[in-house]
Amino acid sequence: MQPEDHYISLYEKLPAEYRRSEVPVALAALAELLCCTTRNAVFLLRRWESEGWVAWRPGSGRSRRSRLRLLVSPEDLLFEKSCKDFDSGHFERAFSSLTASAAAERRFAAWLSQRMGYRLDAAERGGRRRIEESLHFSFYRAAGPLDPAFAVRQTEYHLFGQLFDPLLLPAADGSAAAHIAHAWEHSEDYTRWTFYLRKGVLFHDGSELTARDATFTLKRLRSSDTASPHRHWYGNLSGIEADGPYRLKIETSVPEPLLADILALPSSSVVRESGLSAGTDAVHAPPFSGSGPYVLTHSGSNGLTIEAFDRYFLGRPHLDKVVMWVLADFGGAPGADQIGFVPFREKDTDSLREESELSREKLELKFLIFNFRTNGPQLSREFRSKAARLIAEAEPAGALGGNRKPLEGAYRFPGGAPDRIDLDRCAEKTHPVFRLPEVDQAAGEPLSVHPSHSEPGRFPLRLSSYDMPLHAEDLEWVAERLGRGGIACEPGILPFRQWTLFDEPADLLLGSIVLHPSAELSELALLSELSGVLQNVLAKPQLEALNAEVAEIRREPEPQTRRRRLDGIMAELHRACVWLPLYTTFQHTVYDSRLQDVRLSPYAFPDYRTMWLRG
Repeated sequence: MQPEDHYISLYEKLPAEYRRSEVPVALAALAELLCCTTRNAVFLLRRWESEGWVAWRPGSGRSRRSRLRLLVSPEDLLFEKSCKDFDSGHFERAFSSLTASAAAERRFAAWLSQRMGYRLDAAERGGRRRIEESLHFSFYRAAGPLDPAFAVRQTEYHLFGQLFDPLLLPAADGSAAAHIAHAWEHSEDYTRWTFYLRKGVLFHDGSELTARDATFTLKRLRSSDTASPHRHWYGNLSGIEADGPYRLKIETSVPEPLLADILALPSSSVVRESGLSAGTDAVHAPPFSGSGPYVLTHSGSNGLTIEAFDRYFLGRPHLDKVVMWVLADFGGAPGADQIGFVPFREKDTDSLREESELSREKLELKFLIFNFRTNGPQLSREFRSKAARLIAEAEPAGALGGNRKPLEGAYRFPGGAPDRIDLDRCAEKTHPVFRLPEVDQAAGEPLSVHPSHSEPGRFPLRLSSYDMPLHAEDLEWVAERLGRGGIACEPGILPFRQWTLFDEPADLLLGSIVLHPSAELSELALLSELSGVLQNVLAKPQLEALNAEVAEIRREPEPQTRRRRLDGIMAELHRACVWLPLYTTFQHTVYDSRLQDVRLSPYAFPDYRTMWLRG
């Protein structure tokens, strides 16, 4: 037991008079109440006195009766201790202390809500005192690797936009726009490209960003030694050369009409050449110096801090500092809904403050996909079709609610269920028609060989996803839907990094893909990402056919033809019951109207560089 636990125990055992005034008490009696020796009782009393919890006067003379007064209630003690633990970064300890007092928990929630959000605080920098404008918010997990070569999640993509700069940026329509590269040109066959870089762009360490750094970045992404999950974007770069400090030349082994769009992806963010070989991976590399509007000043399991880069080439950000606290277990605490920050808060209809709203739709696509590399009922086309119908007959977004949005566009198929797709209609729209090789069981083999299908509950279908707040609800819903059709399921959630290894057996996986501003690149990433689901669950003949079709699409110069062929792949994956899109996510933002120039990044977080607080 900790000193505060002993104190609370004694507080609850002693009469109320000990809280009003000093009361005589025998040391032996206190030791008995504390279930310890008199020596340990003295140790605890001295410790409590030093903390200001008690007033204690040791006894003297024959009676040796001490005088004791309890100064702090358990509620005050736990509240103050949790506040100190939180300020020192011991978040888990701060929250665990509160379980003994609901009143302390409510006070702590109110205290924490005052520390979150937008703040103006006095600060000293460079020997001068000034008002510092900062944003503090909580998040359910620590940031993953802040190395553009490796991150694949929405939060990390957003952070790259604050810490790094790619050569180009995505425009509103998803096409590439000038950024570090102010101009570019390419040969008629899209195999030779030249990019012209701005002068005077600085990394956070003060060195200038040049074509040599861009060359290093792209060679590192291309290298098989780096093992970046994004390597598929850069594998066709046969020649990467710095032609002087501000001109980058790239040659490709095949036509690459999408290269400019690829160089606007978060993975293409330029990192400073630092003497590392192109094959150095994120585990062994020191933090890379970026050139973005913010500098990373702290990163750990308890959160991260970024501070404004004074010499950013597009101008210093207005917001001085952003602090993200990792508070995984705080969501259910009383008052947790008061922790408002862009973009994860509902509008408070009872608030006296004037609030504004923003929305960003289609952040991620969630989908189910069958695993063709494990032996199970999913190898049967008939079984997959039945499972897909059970899911498609319902509307996941409507049933589950939250920030889920019904499917539309390229992911919404006629009739929903695979066996209702008009294949002739799809063929008219898509030429040539793409077909996956059949890897199902022999047609004559009876379905009853699969106990999980014929004998529900004996061998359940193994469902798997990674630890994200939505996914536990999704898996439970999927299991319930399949259970209605007699398909028993065994859901399982894994840590994200473990899940992406794909070494845990699963028959049906719930996956997701971050939707980039370019719908075309989003779908190509879904089909080709080395850490993605498709590349790790398709059988070899299927994978070979898919990758060959994607390679041809990548070489196609005509956007409309690329679009038709991509639609053909999506329709075929659905027809063959390989995957089943569920829903897309959206983000709705509520913020204090005193905030000006609030814009959402492509990944639905606020662009910290532009916002400022009107006093």
